[in-house]
Amino acid sequence: MGYIIFNAAIQEIGAGQTAIFNNFVPFFGLVFSVLFLNETITASQLIGFVFNLSGVLFGTGYIEKLRDKQHKRIIILNYFGFILL
Repeated sequence: MGYIIFNAAIQEIGAGQTAIFNNFVPFFGLVFSVLFLNETITASQLIGFVFNLSGVLFGTGYIEKLRDKQHKRIIILNYFGFILL
């Protein structure tokens, strides 16, 4: 039943959006193992999470969207700055 709901959600919001959630499953597994099983987080697990997070952010295009928004803000600020001068 869970797979049916999950696949219906993928169909509804798209594979690109659900990739974020798929790749955070190991992170939440790690967090809940610390909370419920009193496990300790090692340095290699943290490094793996950083690689996982950066892969998701670059793979989904989130970094490029942020860069484009900042670039547009700079252009708008420069435009209004020149008008005010």
